[in-house]
Amino acid sequence: MFLKKITTLLPALFVLVLAGSAFAAFTRTMPHSSADLLTYLTTIHVNRSHVKSVVVNQSSSHIEVDLDEQSGTSTLGDHDQYIPIRKGKAADAKVVMDRIWAQSAKGVAPTAADAQALYDMIDQTAN
Repeated sequence: MFLKKITTLLPALFVLVLAGSAFAAFTRTMPHSSADLLTYLTTIHVNRSHVKSVVVNQSSSHIEVDLDEQSGTSTLGDHDQYIPIRKGKAADAKVVMDRIWAQSAKGVAPTAADAQALYDMIDQTAN
């Protein structure tokens, strides 16, 4: 009886797991210049309280910006976002993004030099 109940619940549990934040959909965002990227990074810095995390996902080569549930009231929008990184540049992007995020935690806004370094790693042709 117990096994029968578990097997009938498994599909529903699987759907719940897929709907969780680990599998949340990210919306692609693409800055058109390093100045656009600096504006985006500065917006993330200013709205840091609405950002759960900013990470470089090395398996997908994306910078992923995970927003909290209250982000719809911020200028960041209401969807988690990603920026595609060129293959082979994810480790370098991680170093730059980790530095930007750590500096932001100290109240220091992103610099134009960091934005340019990161912009040079973006894959403009990725989907």
